[in-house]
Amino acid sequence: MEHDRRCEEVAPEDEHHNEIVLVGRVTAVPVVRDLPSGDRLMTWRICVSRPPDTRFRGRRIDSITCVSFDTGVHDEVREWRLGDVVRMSGALRRRTWRGYDGVRSVHEVEVRGAALVRAAGSRRGAVHR
Repeated sequence: MEHDRRCEEVAPEDEHHNEIVLVGRVTAVPVVRDLPSGDRLMTWRICVSRPPDTRFRGRRIDSITCVSFDTGVHDEVREWRLGDVVRMSGALRRRTWRGYDGVRSVHEVEVRGAALVRAAGSRRGAVHR
C-alpha cells in the first residue's frame, strides 16, 4: 500500500479531479444493502461497449460495478431493469479489504447522478421519463 500513500502526496487537493460519465446497459439489477454503519449502499452493474479502434484486444465490452450511498440516486436507479440503457456521473473509487487469501481490491464508480436513457422493451404501466 506504499504506492497509495505516495499518490496522496503528488499534488494539492484543488489540482485533483475525479469525474466519470458512463452510458451503458444494466446487466445486474440494483440491490440495496444495509451496512453496519447504518448507511444504505446500492450496487448494480452496467456494460459499456469499447470503441472499435481500441488497442485493448480481446473483450469488446467492459463490465463496470456502480455503487451509491445517495438516496436520491437510489430512487432513480430502483426502477431500472436488465437491458435498460442508463447515463450516470460520479467518481472512480478503489476499495480494498483483507480477505482470507490476502489484500483484495476492486474499482467501482461511486454514482452521484443517474438517469434512464432508454427502457429495455416495453413495461406495463411504465411512465416514460
